[in-house]
Amino acid sequence: MTTLYQYKTLDEPDQYNVLWSKGVFIAHRISASYNFLLYDIEGFYVEVKYNREHNKIQGIRSFSSVEQLEHYLSKIKLPEM
Repeated sequence: MTTLYQYKTLDEPDQYNVLWSKGVFIAHRISASYNFLLYDIEGFYVEVKYNREHNKIQGIRSFSSVEQLEHYLSKIKLPEM
């Protein structure tokens, strides 16, 4: 199991390795120059910032606060009950 604290102590290449191996894609959003991809990793979130103009990842941001999901709420589809 990986906690948010453990994840934040990893160096960037190891953070990407954990993201690609354990991350579950949840949603994406688009701004003028960037795509943002949201993943869940064992109870916390990682947002990948991708620069479309330069065709490269600009960085990642990890968090556990649901308040930071505001930009994604309209895009997350929950299964019907």
